[in-house]
Amino acid sequence: MGKLGNKILKPFYVLVANLFLTSNVKGLQQFEDSWWQGIPMDNRVDFDLLPMMFSEMWFPLDQAPEVARRLERFFEANDTTVTGSFSVEIYPAPADPFWMSPGYQRESVRFDLIWFVENSGDPATDFYPRFWELLKDMKFRQHWGKYVINDPAYLGSLHPRWDDFLALRDRLDPDQVFVTEYWRKAMAIAEKD
Repeated sequence: MGKLGNKILKPFYVLVANLFLTSNVKGLQQFEDSWWQGIPMDNRVDFDLLPMMFSEMWFPLDQAPEVARRLERFFEANDTTVTGSFSVEIYPAPADPFWMSPGYQRESVRFDLIWFVENSGDPATDFYPRFWELLKDMKFRQHWGKYVINDPAYLGSLHPRWDDFLALRDRLDPDQVFVTEYWRKAMAIAEKD
Protein backbone atom coordinates (compact mmCIF):
# COMPACT_ATOMS: atom_id res chain seq x y z
CA MET A 1 0.00 0.00 0.00
CA GLY A 2 2.95 2.31 0.54
CA LYS A 3 3.64 5.25 2.82
CA LEU A 4 1.06 7.53 1.17
CA GLY A 5 -1.67 4.92 1.62
CA ASN A 6 -0.68 4.46 5.25
CA LYS A 7 -0.84 8.21 5.89
CA ILE A 8 -4.28 8.46 4.33
CA LEU A 9 -5.74 5.38 6.02
CA LYS A 10 -4.09 5.66 9.45
CA PRO A 11 -6.65 8.16 10.89
CA PHE A 12 -9.48 5.77 10.00
CA TYR A 13 -7.93 2.75 11.72
CA VAL A 14 -9.55 3.26 15.14
CA LEU A 15 -12.93 4.07 13.59
CA VAL A 16 -12.93 0.94 11.42
CA ALA A 17 -11.52 -1.30 14.17
CA ASN A 18 -14.21 -0.15 16.60
CA LEU A 19 -16.93 -1.01 14.09
CA PHE A 20 -15.76 -4.62 14.20
CA LEU A 21 -14.63 -4.93 17.79
CA THR A 22 -17.38 -3.26 19.80
CA SER A 23 -20.35 -5.13 21.17
CA ASN A 24 -23.85 -4.11 22.20
CA VAL A 25 -23.82 -6.71 24.98
CA LYS A 26 -23.61 -5.11 28.42
CA GLY A 27 -22.00 -6.91 31.33
CA LEU A 28 -20.30 -10.28 31.27
CA GLN A 29 -20.33 -12.03 27.89
CA GLN A 30 -20.37 -15.80 27.62
CA PHE A 31 -19.45 -17.99 24.70
CA GLU A 32 -19.28 -21.68 23.93
CA ASP A 33 -17.19 -23.68 21.55
CA SER A 34 -15.56 -27.07 21.12
CA TRP A 35 -12.82 -27.59 23.70
CA TRP A 36 -10.16 -27.62 20.98
CA GLN A 37 -11.32 -24.41 19.29
CA GLY A 38 -12.50 -22.26 22.20
CA ILE A 39 -9.30 -20.37 22.95
CA PRO A 40 -8.40 -17.76 20.32
CA MET A 41 -5.23 -18.80 18.54
CA ASP A 42 -3.12 -17.30 15.78
CA ASN A 43 -2.96 -20.59 13.89
CA ARG A 44 -5.71 -19.43 11.54
CA VAL A 45 -3.96 -16.23 10.54
CA ASP A 46 -3.03 -16.02 6.88
CA PHE A 47 0.61 -14.95 7.19
CA ASP A 48 0.74 -14.12 3.48
CA LEU A 49 -2.10 -11.64 3.98
CA LEU A 50 -0.92 -10.42 7.38
CA PRO A 51 2.81 -11.22 7.73
CA MET A 52 4.11 -10.93 11.27
CA MET A 53 6.90 -12.01 13.57
CA PHE A 54 6.87 -12.80 17.28
CA SER A 55 8.85 -12.72 20.50
CA GLU A 56 7.19 -14.71 23.26
CA MET A 57 7.99 -14.22 26.94
CA TRP A 58 6.85 -16.79 29.52
CA PHE A 59 6.39 -15.59 33.10
CA PRO A 60 5.41 -17.51 36.23
CA LEU A 61 1.61 -17.44 36.36
CA ASP A 62 1.49 -15.37 39.55
CA GLN A 63 3.39 -12.54 37.82
CA ALA A 64 0.71 -11.97 35.15
CA PRO A 65 -0.93 -8.97 36.90
CA GLU A 66 2.41 -7.15 37.32
CA VAL A 67 3.45 -7.84 33.72
CA ALA A 68 0.09 -6.48 32.52
CA ARG A 69 0.45 -3.36 34.70
CA ARG A 70 3.95 -2.65 33.38
CA LEU A 71 2.84 -3.09 29.78
CA GLU A 72 -0.19 -0.87 30.36
CA ARG A 73 2.00 1.91 31.80
CA PHE A 74 4.45 1.50 28.90
CA PHE A 75 1.66 1.76 26.33
CA GLU A 76 0.17 4.80 28.06
CA ALA A 77 3.54 6.58 28.18
CA ASN A 78 4.47 5.95 24.52
CA ASP A 79 2.90 6.23 21.08
CA THR A 80 2.61 3.48 18.47
CA THR A 81 6.04 4.27 16.99
CA VAL A 82 7.40 2.75 20.22
CA THR A 83 4.70 0.25 21.18
CA GLY A 84 3.55 -0.92 17.75
CA SER A 85 -0.08 -1.80 17.10
CA PHE A 86 -1.84 -5.05 18.05
CA SER A 87 1.29 -5.83 19.96
CA VAL A 88 0.43 -8.44 22.61
CA GLU A 89 -1.36 -11.77 22.80
CA ILE A 90 -1.69 -13.49 26.18
CA TYR A 91 -1.92 -17.28 26.66
CA PRO A 92 -1.72 -19.58 29.68
CA ALA A 93 0.63 -22.56 29.62
CA PRO A 94 0.91 -25.58 31.91
CA ALA A 95 4.14 -26.66 33.56
CA ASP A 96 6.09 -29.38 31.79
CA PRO A 97 9.15 -31.59 32.42
CA PHE A 98 11.26 -30.60 29.39
CA TRP A 99 14.59 -29.00 30.30
CA MET A 100 14.64 -26.20 27.74
CA SER A 101 10.93 -25.50 27.63
CA PRO A 102 9.88 -22.05 28.82
CA GLY A 103 7.27 -23.90 30.90
CA TYR A 104 9.81 -26.17 32.60
CA GLN A 105 8.48 -26.96 36.10
CA ARG A 106 6.26 -23.86 36.33
CA GLU A 107 2.78 -22.85 35.24
CA SER A 108 3.20 -19.82 33.05
CA VAL A 109 1.52 -17.01 31.24
CA ARG A 110 2.87 -16.15 27.80
CA PHE A 111 3.00 -12.60 26.51
CA ASP A 112 3.45 -12.79 22.75
CA LEU A 113 4.77 -9.54 21.22
CA ILE A 114 3.77 -9.11 17.60
CA TRP A 115 5.69 -7.26 14.90
CA PHE A 116 4.12 -6.65 11.52
CA VAL A 117 6.61 -7.36 8.73
CA GLU A 118 5.51 -4.21 6.87
CA ASN A 119 6.69 -2.01 9.76
CA SER A 120 9.88 -0.11 9.07
CA GLY A 121 12.97 -1.19 10.96
CA ASP A 122 14.23 -4.44 12.42
CA PRO A 123 12.21 -5.98 15.27
CA ALA A 124 15.32 -7.58 16.81
CA THR A 125 16.91 -4.15 17.33
CA ASP A 126 14.08 -1.59 17.06
CA PHE A 127 11.15 -3.22 18.84
CA TYR A 128 11.62 -6.30 21.03
CA PRO A 129 14.56 -5.00 23.14
CA ARG A 130 12.29 -2.29 24.62
CA PHE A 131 10.01 -4.95 26.05
CA TRP A 132 12.81 -7.29 27.05
CA GLU A 133 14.48 -4.54 29.09
CA LEU A 134 11.16 -3.43 30.60
CA LEU A 135 10.46 -6.94 31.91
CA LYS A 136 13.89 -8.55 32.25
CA ASP A 137 13.93 -8.39 36.06
CA MET A 138 10.80 -10.56 36.09
CA LYS A 139 12.82 -13.57 34.86
CA PHE A 140 10.93 -14.40 31.68
CA ARG A 141 11.84 -17.43 29.61
CA GLN A 142 11.34 -17.40 25.86
CA HIS A 143 9.87 -19.52 23.10
CA TRP A 144 12.91 -20.82 21.20
CA GLY A 145 11.19 -20.65 17.80
CA LYS A 146 10.59 -16.90 18.00
CA TYR A 147 12.84 -13.87 18.52
CA VAL A 148 15.02 -14.43 21.59
CA ILE A 149 16.92 -11.88 23.67
CA ASN A 150 20.60 -11.80 22.73
CA ASP A 151 21.89 -12.46 26.24
CA PRO A 152 23.10 -16.05 26.80
CA ALA A 153 23.97 -15.42 30.46
CA TYR A 154 20.42 -14.20 31.13
CA LEU A 155 18.88 -17.12 29.23
CA GLY A 156 21.10 -19.61 31.01
CA SER A 157 20.23 -18.21 34.43
CA LEU A 158 16.54 -18.96 33.83
CA HIS A 159 16.84 -22.61 32.82
CA PRO A 160 17.81 -24.87 35.75
CA ARG A 161 19.11 -27.56 33.37
CA TRP A 162 20.94 -25.19 30.97
CA ASP A 163 24.40 -26.68 31.60
CA ASP A 164 23.02 -30.22 31.35
CA PHE A 165 21.42 -29.35 28.02
CA LEU A 166 24.62 -27.80 26.61
CA ALA A 167 26.65 -30.84 27.72
CA LEU A 168 24.10 -33.19 26.12
CA ARG A 169 24.02 -31.06 22.97
CA ASP A 170 27.82 -31.20 22.75
CA ARG A 171 27.87 -34.97 23.28
CA LEU A 172 25.18 -35.66 20.66
CA ASP A 173 26.51 -33.15 18.10
CA PRO A 174 30.29 -32.99 18.68
CA ASP A 175 30.93 -31.62 15.17
CA GLN A 176 28.31 -28.87 15.64
CA VAL A 177 26.40 -29.89 12.53
CA PHE A 178 23.23 -28.40 14.01
CA VAL A 179 24.80 -25.20 15.35
CA THR A 180 24.01 -22.12 13.29
CA GLU A 181 25.47 -18.68 13.96
CA TYR A 182 22.12 -17.68 15.45
CA TRP A 183 22.23 -20.50 18.03
CA ARG A 184 25.97 -20.01 18.62
CA LYS A 185 25.23 -16.42 19.72
CA ALA A 186 21.97 -17.16 21.58
CA MET A 187 23.50 -19.97 23.64
CA ALA A 188 27.17 -18.89 23.71
CA ILE A 189 28.33 -22.12 22.07
CA ALA A 190 32.08 -21.88 21.45
CA GLU A 191 33.39 -22.77 18.00
CA LYS A 192 35.29 -26.03 17.71
CA ASP A 193 39.00 -25.76 16.92
